[in-house]
Amino acid sequence: MPRKGYKRYPGRTAGMPEVLSACSFNRKISAAEALILATAGFGSKTDGFRNLLGLYQELHNKGYRADMVLDNFIGDYFQKRK
Repeated sequence: MPRKGYKRYPGRTAGMPEVLSACSFNRKISAAEALILATAGFGSKTDGFRNLLGLYQELHNKGYRADMVLDNFIGDYFQKRK
């Protein structure tokens, strides 16, 4: 049984709640998502995941937040740098 406070979110399959201190996780991903990870990691999905985390960290440091539209952020960011 999931612990108290577990909430199902739209699009998220049933399972245990996320734990921020987790060292690993197991999720099913689509073939397209696996291809993206493998491409980002030069054939390794693990390296691709780490590379994408690094990319997100850089974007976050520059002001991007998950609720923002990425295309708008990129356009605004490069417009300000001119």
